[in-house]
Amino acid sequence: MTKRSSHRLILVIVLMALGASVWYIQQRSPVSKKNGTSFVIPDKGNFSARVIQLNTKAWAYEILIDTIPYIHQAFIPGIAGNQAFESAEEARKCSELVLKKLRNKQIPSISRKELDELGIAYQ
Repeated sequence: MTKRSSHRLILVIVLMALGASVWYIQQRSPVSKKNGTSFVIPDKGNFSARVIQLNTKAWAYEILIDTIPYIHQAFIPGIAGNQAFESAEEARKCSELVLKKLRNKQIPSISRKELDELGIAYQ
């Protein structure tokens, strides 16, 4: 075997090992896919939520993994525009639904129907 063919063989082996590693990592990652997008849902850590007052008329929430912010939701999800929650209770209800979805390894998207079921006001 020549020196050149030895280098090619080593390169092929390294590339195959790299490809196998990437494939393995992707298979083990808890990824939910919807509409061609990916959202990685960690399988470790404790999910929690906190409600944040943005000003006297606007509320938001954050989803945390342990103590690290994972999602910051300043506006009502699932609707067009940038409308904040009108109360801490609305933000809390929405954050609880997002937590439930994350714990069930679902994409934490919120639909208008779910907003209506939660009694969250929006325009």
